[in-house]
Amino acid sequence: MKSVPANPTGHEFGRPYLSSYQLAIALNRQFRATVEAIGKPLGGAGTGQQDSLAQYLAMALRREIKKRGPSHPVECAYLSNHHVKDMIFGGPAGPMRSSLPEGGFDMTIFRVR
Repeated sequence: MKSVPANPTGHEFGRPYLSSYQLAIALNRQFRATVEAIGKPLGGAGTGQQDSLAQYLAMALRREIKKRGPSHPVECAYLSNHHVKDMIFGGPAGPMRSSLPEGGFDMTIFRVR
């Protein structure tokens, strides 16, 4: 998360948040062998699996943040799916459509404190 460039003009509210989809894409780019060993698709609608890498990362991070509380270097929030029809990320094989809006789920987002 620290390698994601912050806005050069800065933000008065701190670093930007990243979705678990963005984290899965970055992990795949930097640690492809690890992602292949985990054996889950990166995520998105149409993968044919309910357990994607994006979901796995979100669950693992939420669990660790909840366990450690404010001492954890990463914080978690949720982006509402209210009025969100579609969300598309630039995956390694092309556009990666989030399955969360159609499923009625909010999106977990993370940032370095």
